[in-house]
Amino acid sequence: MPPFSKHPLTIGIDGRELYPDLPTGIGRYLRNFLDAAVPAYPDCRFIVYGNQHTALDLQAPNLSLKIIPETLTFWWDQITLARALRQDNADVLLSPYEKGPYVAPCPVVLTVYDLLFYDISDRGPFGTWIYNAAHRILRGPLIRRAARVITDSLYSKHDIVQKLNVPEQNIRPVPIGIPDSYRPVRDQARIEAFKKAHDIKLPYLLYVGNFKPHKNVPRLLEAYAGLPEALRSDHLLVLCGRKDHHREAVQAQAQKLGLTPHLRFLDFVDDADMPVLYSGARLFTFPSLY
Repeated sequence: MPPFSKHPLTIGIDGRELYPDLPTGIGRYLRNFLDAAVPAYPDCRFIVYGNQHTALDLQAPNLSLKIIPETLTFWWDQITLARALRQDNADVLLSPYEKGPYVAPCPVVLTVYDLLFYDISDRGPFGTWIYNAAHRILRGPLIRRAARVITDSLYSKHDIVQKLNVPEQNIRPVPIGIPDSYRPVRDQARIEAFKKAHDIKLPYLLYVGNFKPHKNVPRLLEAYAGLPEALRSDHLLVLCGRKDHHREAVQAQAQKLGLTPHLRFLDFVDDADMPVLYSGARLFTFPSLY
């Protein structure tokens, strides 16, 4: 990003993913961006547009939160947000996902994390075809019209070019950063206290993520079940991810394989405890198909 000293910008940001009690991946992306960018560019004005569910505890002279109630999402996306950008004379909009106003009063920067659903989906063949066709029709033109598209990797950049015909020069791969708090925890007392609080009494293998089919957790369970009994008896498998119907299917499979005594399912783990969870693991597993 070039220095803005000669032309301070008013940067509008769609901040609806900034939920107070339910941090999402996109919410973390936004918060980390604000934590880094707001102090780095004090001459720029950052306006976060949120709805009735949005909360932001970050405060700075050049940062403001504007709450605009949302009833119909499409109306908020296309009319409400565009009107607010015009009223505030915004120079650019940062959207943390692949949507924004089709007709905006300023350049729009969209974020496309990946196009996984084009290749791997649990909707079935016909449902996948319908969803992907709708995505190409509804989101494709918006992504192609964006002033810039931010993505996570060169792999995703290639996907966006090939699948949506977006000009390569419009896409900027920006790898996801790591918060300062994510450092190895050497304090064994903290690790043991965390393990005790979550009934983890043995060394453990760790998986962190959701339980959608492409994450391949059922195959992880099969691999774990194939370990010698003596090894499984000495190592728990800890699966950390929010409970939903995908996780329920994984739990049913674990029961069928007779693994329930060897597993620990963790729900939401506080951000401050995540480095402890990682640091305490004997092994981290990531069996994703994508």
